[in-house]
Amino acid sequence: MEELNKLYELRKKIELKLEQLGEELDVLDYDDDEYSSVLDMTEELEEEIYKIDEAIIMTKNPDASNDKIDLKKNIHKGGKFGEYYILLHGTNTKVGQIGFYSKESVGGLIYEEYRGNHYLYEALNLLSQILYNNGIECFYPIIHKDNIASIKLVERYGGRLIKELDGGLVQYECKTNPKELEEETNKKI
Repeated sequence: MEELNKLYELRKKIELKLEQLGEELDVLDYDDDEYSSVLDMTEELEEEIYKIDEAIIMTKNPDASNDKIDLKKNIHKGGKFGEYYILLHGTNTKVGQIGFYSKESVGGLIYEEYRGNHYLYEALNLLSQILYNNGIECFYPIIHKDNIASIKLVERYGGRLIKELDGGLVQYECKTNPKELEEETNKKI
């Protein structure tokens, strides 16, 4: 907790410095060399804030977790749900990310060296728990029909094909309710 407080304090200090630099930029002439120098300092401080924010994310408890992976929200991505880092359970080892952008747009990726461990499937299950707990009962991912890996993932999850769309796209219905998911999985067995 002490580490987290220190990170927040450091972030506040940098935000104040950024605010001061912004005021300096407002009064400087765009063609002035000093303007360019202040702009460079501003960009460096914004990068520092990004690094601090990432450290804050990694210090916090997971948003969802199981015995394989943890999901922690990437606070740099907007929206109520946005993107989540996929981390090996109990560590801060990033293995990928998953995001919920709209009911038709769910996406994720696993970094190459971690593929083949079903982490994205686990992440999709954890993300669906977050969605269900926030009142979203279904999502409807649209996938290109040539994207076999994504189709297999959604079908393994329990999604069912509901329609074919123009441009070689297909749309699935995926329920987030754990009881309905279990029933769908049992039907396949």
